[in-house]
Amino acid sequence: MIKETFKKPHPFIFNAGSVLIPGIITFLLIAVFAPFGFSSLQIADRMIFSLMFGFVSSFGVLLVTGILKWLIPGLMQEERWTLGKELILILTVIAGICALNFVFILGLGLSETPTHRLFQMVVLYTFGISIIPVGILILFEQFRHQQKKLQEAEKLTEELRQLFTEKKSGQLASSNTVILKADNGNVELQLRSEEIIFINSDGNYVEVHYQVNESIIQKRLIRNRLKSFIPVLPAASFFQCHKSFIVNKMHIIRIEGNARNLVLIMRQTDQRIPVSRSKTKALSEFLKTT
Repeated sequence: MIKETFKKPHPFIFNAGSVLIPGIITFLLIAVFAPFGFSSLQIADRMIFSLMFGFVSSFGVLLVTGILKWLIPGLMQEERWTLGKELILILTVIAGICALNFVFILGLGLSETPTHRLFQMVVLYTFGISIIPVGILILFEQFRHQQKKLQEAEKLTEELRQLFTEKKSGQLASSNTVILKADNGNVELQLRSEEIIFINSDGNYVEVHYQVNESIIQKRLIRNRLKSFIPVLPAASFFQCHKSFIVNKMHIIRIEGNARNLVLIMRQTDQRIPVSRSKTKALSEFLKTT
């Protein structure tokens, strides 16, 4: 159960709000509620400390996240982001803020506490203060992004219904014959365009999922690259929704959304095909074409 929760999709959002919100909430917590002994400070001193720690929090988010995206870009891919990765990122950011706070206090000589004790206090206070802004930020991002994706999915599903209405009215383009070849030039498949459900990449191969009849779906493995098939597929019917997937819009039955991205539900298959965040607008325009 815990493992599945950590694998739950989570939006990777890194913008001005991601940097400013932790700093603002940290400032307000110290200035207004004065936890961990801050109430003993004069108002003016408390405000100065609130501003300093708020700035360090925002700068820490910016610095640590930027370094991680530079050092390990493969692990920071937005489309594979999960709640577990988000929690690890947050703990790493908080650890970075702890280090910055410690260096900041030590460097300016703001405390006469022994170094080891000062470090313990900084870690305790930083993690203690961070619990609330971190929790608020996670819940806010989850809710806002989930609502956004649900609205996008509803809009695209409505466009899909309109597409099917036009299909029944005979307004869509007629069938085309599609010849799919291996990278050595040998013909592997020759199908009508409407028979192809979707194509996905699998290492040095592509998998072509196609319809034999109303109840039988088959899969053919062809040694080639996905981008090699794009020129031979009718542009009016096929759309590359993800770096690993090309779909036939006539086999999309509905569109769903989660906190990370949109997914396409294909006819007669259990495949849930992801839509890249950068492709959402293009998908909407594609569904409007006939």
